[in-house]
Formats: sequence, structure tokens, C-alpha cells
Amino acid sequence: MAGEERKQAEIDYPQAAGEEGRRWIRGKPFGHDPRESARFLIDFGYVLQLLDLHAGTSLVELGCGSGWMTRFAARHGVHAEGYDISPEMIEIAREQAAAEGLEVTFEAADMEQLDLGRRFDACLIYDALHHSERADLVLASAHRALKPGGRLLLAEPNWKQRFQGRSASLFSNSPRETAAHLAEPLVYRLLAPFWTQIWLRARAT
Repeated sequence: MAGEERKQAEIDYPQAAGEEGRRWIRGKPFGHDPRESARFLIDFGYVLQLLDLHAGTSLVELGCGSGWMTRFAARHGVHAEGYDISPEMIEIAREQAAAEGLEVTFEAADMEQLDLGRRFDACLIYDALHHSERADLVLASAHRALKPGGRLLLAEPNWKQRFQGRSASLFSNSPRETAAHLAEPLVYRLLAPFWTQIWLRARAT
């Protein structure tokens, strides 16, 4: 998918998801399959620990989606902001923050083009980098967001997601692609070590 088409798909995603999908987005991380909800909550624990988030520190999340991670950080006493390319996602994030009585800043913006003035102690890119074809631009935005010595945490579902993005979950009904789709679980078992979740941490200079 071309870069601009891919971005438009991200912008349109909440509408394309339908009402059931938007309920899933609003409820995240709760009300889902127990295993999925457990993974989200465990991941948030990792975020707290790996970014060393204490009350009073500042955090920005790039590609925040519905902002649930950002809102959880705010509940922990962190000064948190979230940015996402989809205005509707940001509207959902704002609605949820208001319902939870949280003061969190959410803005619609392209994470490839942000300049946040090097004012944050920490930056989170959670399950979002694979939505961009220009990881270099996203990481440059993260660098521009962080104070010198600030911490960056990048989490990706797996290497397949990172390099194929949303198209990783899409296939046609052609015999060739159907066969490939059916074979994927077996391939994943063989290559499991390479498909596991990715967590990378760095400090800004």
C-alpha cells in the first residue's frame, strides 16, 4: 500500500471498524478475550517499569490510538500526552479521558512529522511503528520529543507485523493465498522465536 493510501486507511480505521469495532476500541484493554486483556495489562506493567515512570514525570505516546496506555499513565500520576493520525481515534481518547476524570492532552497528528520541542522524560511507541513505512521519521519525531537523556520504549507485536504492517493480516481468496494462509500457523510454530513480541529501549542524546 502506498504511503498516503496507508495513512488514509489509518485515518479511516474507526469508521471502517463499524460500531462493534468502535466498542472494542473504546473498551480496550477491558472486555475482550481474557488472554488478550491480560497481555495488554501486563504490557502496561512493562511500560511503567521499562520507562521508569514515576508520578510527576512526563510521557508522550506516538500512535496512541484510543489512548488507553496514555490514560493509564495519567492515572499513575504521569503528565501524559498522546498523538494519533486519526481524528476519530483522538476523539474517542478524549471522550474516555473525560469520562474517567483525567487531564490528558490528545491531539491528531502524523507521528512521522511531529516536533514536540524536546520536553518529555519518556516516549512510548506501542504497537504503532508497523503502521508507518518510514520508521526513521517516527524515530526522529521521538528524538525531537525527548529531553536529553530521555527514555524511548518501542514495542511491536512481532517481526511479521513490523515489516508487513496491516497487510500482514489480509489475504485474498485465491488458491495460492488461501494455501499460504492455512500454512501460516505451522510456519509460525517453527519460527516462533522470530515472531515473538519486540521490546526495544533507548535513551536520547
